[in-house]
Amino acid sequence: AAAQTHMASKRSPSPSRLEDKPPKQAKAVGAKFTHWKKHSTLFNYSERTKGVLASCDQGREAQCVAEALALLHAYADEFYPHTKPALAPVDEPSSSSSSSSSFSSSAPSIDPPPASTSEDQSSSSSTTATAKKTKRFEVIDAGSKGMVFFRIVHEDICPSEFIWRIFNDLYTLTSTTPDSSSSSSTSSSSSSFTPAQSQALRCKVTNRLVPLERTCVGEMDVVVPLAGALLKCLPGTPPTPSSSSSSSSSSSESSSVADASFSLESHPFFQEIKQRPTVTWAVECRARNNVKFNKEQCINSVAQLVDDTVCKVDLSRPAVILAVEAFKSAAGLGLIKDFHKFGKYNVGMATEKLKKSRGIPVVEKHTATKK
Repeated sequence: AAAQTHMASKRSPSPSRLEDKPPKQAKAVGAKFTHWKKHSTLFNYSERTKGVLASCDQGREAQCVAEALALLHAYADEFYPHTKPALAPVDEPSSSSSSSSSFSSSAPSIDPPPASTSEDQSSSSSTTATAKKTKRFEVIDAGSKGMVFFRIVHEDICPSEFIWRIFNDLYTLTSTTPDSSSSSSTSSSSSSFTPAQSQALRCKVTNRLVPLERTCVGEMDVVVPLAGALLKCLPGTPPTPSSSSSSSSSSSESSSVADASFSLESHPFFQEIKQRPTVTWAVECRARNNVKFNKEQCINSVAQLVDDTVCKVDLSRPAVILAVEAFKSAAGLGLIKDFHKFGKYNVGMATEKLKKSRGIPVVEKHTATKK
């Protein structure tokens, strides 16, 4: 008995030790975001995922999620006000009864009979389903450090047009600012920003925002047919690859899925590119955390899908860029306009130019250092 009490005293610490130990605090630099979806949802053909790939410094993914989501929601409220998510009464079950009673105009207000537990569960599940349907953006794990993928759930929001309008707004605001550097003008100019523009000025960690019209498996047999379907938005019908007859059944299935999923030619943003007489274009291919993906092979195979007489290759400042982003097991493709004009879609560069044109002091970017 004496030995047992001695061992129990060793296991349980004294209350003085517990009081002396300070509580643990979460580190801001090493904070992790755990509420994103799995990486496998990026190459699920049933969902047809589209969205924005954001890049940031390694270890700053949680801060990038907060900044980019606030920026996307602010500009979505301005450009697409009809897509504003409705406030579904998920936490208040009594609101469902009030909404049902509001439809009965002639009947008096009578307390309804108590519902069963199954009906309560079905009503709660329906409210949560409506709340999920009204979401505009979802965070998905990109599978590599310094990258976050934001899925666009709403069908009316086109990623290429949405991100282009964001950087076009910042570019026009920078180019139309006066050159006066008085103190009164700087105070008035700083207060003349819209809520979306002021939210863009708060971004400190987010670097690039790359719009991706479709994500898939990071394999060459799937990426090339999707690129060919996306390149149909360029002037002149791209020829079908001659090696399609000798391809396997998996590549034929992926090409059929690509042709069925892409209907971007009818969109006004891509119609403007389609109606041009000639277009200069290039392929921007990047691979992160994916050793098997061959970038040179991808560029050579995609370049054969475009007619050289109508669409000429320009590697310095092309008008249109086909972005191919391979990250871990997934890949994404997007057709980007004015890539070099808007500073390669870098939020930090755009806001830095805007601050310098308005006389706002620019703070140097803080990078996390390893001890």
